[in-house]
Amino acid sequence: MLKWSHYARFALAPYLYVDGSSGSIEETQAILQHYGWRSFYLDFSSNPAVSSWFASHQYQSDQSIEMSEDWHEDPIWRVHQTAGYTEFVGNCHLYAVDPSRAKSQSIHAHDLSSISISGARPRFHAQDAWLLGPVAGTLPEGIITHHFIADAKLFREYSGISSTNDLFPPPSQDPILRALMSVPWRRLCTKDEDEGLPAIPVFRRSLVLTPTQHGISIAQWPIDHEAKKFFLSREWRAMG
Repeated sequence: MLKWSHYARFALAPYLYVDGSSGSIEETQAILQHYGWRSFYLDFSSNPAVSSWFASHQYQSDQSIEMSEDWHEDPIWRVHQTAGYTEFVGNCHLYAVDPSRAKSQSIHAHDLSSISISGARPRFHAQDAWLLGPVAGTLPEGIITHHFIADAKLFREYSGISSTNDLFPPPSQDPILRALMSVPWRRLCTKDEDEGLPAIPVFRRSLVLTPTQHGISIAQWPIDHEAKKFFLSREWRAMG
């Protein structure tokens, strides 16, 4: 994980840091969490409509394999991580968080939407994304200021978001996603190859962050087994 954290840090620097710096590993991890990276940050949004959409949808992922060709036009297998969102049925929970209270307990709120990338629409811009952390275990008492419970249909109606492309721009619009998907593929060793038998080579991405179908890697805060999402109101955002 540390190796890829360093790799991603320098790979993303041309898009994120026009002054020539490479940023910190912590900031890189916070950004990459929106592309499937594991970290100790809690993902939330300053836009209640975005949070309502995530609260009312469930994330699902699966693994698939497809036949392709290498540069010699010989057959190869490519293993993909595919995923998507489905509508949640039942009551959903949405929480409001005050970043000033988090800061008083040494938990930082990172406004990713403030990172400027000229002519681009990265995922964290589309989601008005903030990250709270690092967080180990549960949030300290007092940081969550409000707790909303409602049927998932009401959250979906409030969000007004009808397409995952509204929240997960494709690589043509998101240079961060494009850079991550350009990482070379890695060949997997199969049982037949171990035994010296001829076999069609199998490959998968070296850095498995974002599934093949865009718009599907987002962290949900695991409380019970119901769909949830945090949001930061614009008034609190100004205070943060």
